[in-house]
Amino acid sequence: MFYLTNKEWKKIDDCIFAIYNTKELELMQHKVMQILSDLIPHHKSFFDLCYNNGERFYFFRPISLNMTEEQITTYYEQY
Repeated sequence: MFYLTNKEWKKIDDCIFAIYNTKELELMQHKVMQILSDLIPHHKSFFDLCYNNGERFYFFRPISLNMTEEQITTYYEQY
């Protein structure tokens, strides 16, 4: 079984708080990325938005703390 420390639970609480209490979408994305980067070890990440028109998914407004726009564009083109 996997257990979280009190510090890890606090970060999850902070993340949920940021999601519900940040009025500006881009600022909320930044806050969530910062919190999760402290919680989950990783090399590259981004937080984008998505909608589905019934036939296809569209991804937009990516935010990253450790990727360039070029890297994000390359990711979209490849995947």
